[in-house]
Amino acid sequence: SAASDVYKRQILLGIGSENTYYSDERQRVKCSIKCLKKDHREVLNYLLTLIELNSNTPILGICYGALILNYYYGGNEYKIPDAGIQGFLKTSIDKNCSLFKNIEGEFYPQYNHNYIIINDHSKVIAFNESSQLKSGYEFSENHYGISFHLINSDSKYEKIIDNFFDIIEKHESISFLIIMLLVITAMLLLKFIYKKDYPKNLILVILILSLIHS
Repeated sequence: SAASDVYKRQILLGIGSENTYYSDERQRVKCSIKCLKKDHREVLNYLLTLIELNSNTPILGICYGALILNYYYGGNEYKIPDAGIQGFLKTSIDKNCSLFKNIEGEFYPQYNHNYIIINDHSKVIAFNESSQLKSGYEFSENHYGISFHLINSDSKYEKIIDNFFDIIEKHESISFLIIMLLVITAMLLLKFIYKKDYPKNLILVILILSLIHS
């Protein structure tokens, strides 16, 4: 059940094979959201619930994973005719986005997909200059989607992974700080409002947790 699937971080990967095709009376095309809605609705519902439950969790969607995130955030997808978009293509990136922090110079990631994603509700963070198509979105403060792959790509792809880990660490630090503030607030309420003493070893526990976290 997706009801218990809350994680500290997620990467939704892109995948394609002979088993991920959608066939109807008119055509045979690579599987997309249309495929999931028609033949694998339970899988799509699970993924959407997973994203919903992890709205505060850093999620990176890559290629097919970006399609899923895009659908969740109310975007559209369009099939590209012929062979789609393939190759190491020049891409401009939003360097103010945390995902692309400290990436300098020209960027040529690997593309291999048959669908483009369009989302008018989200911030564009990458643009494929070769195809003149948007190829990356920041869907929310914690969720990102990119149409290109991070394998066999320009060496800068490693920095994107590092940046995503930095986003995770920053998120965990903020979450820990919020928990500590709630604990301290509860202590103050017990002491000054309800005139009750908190457990004497509570401060020691807080200090130990702080040291472990750091």
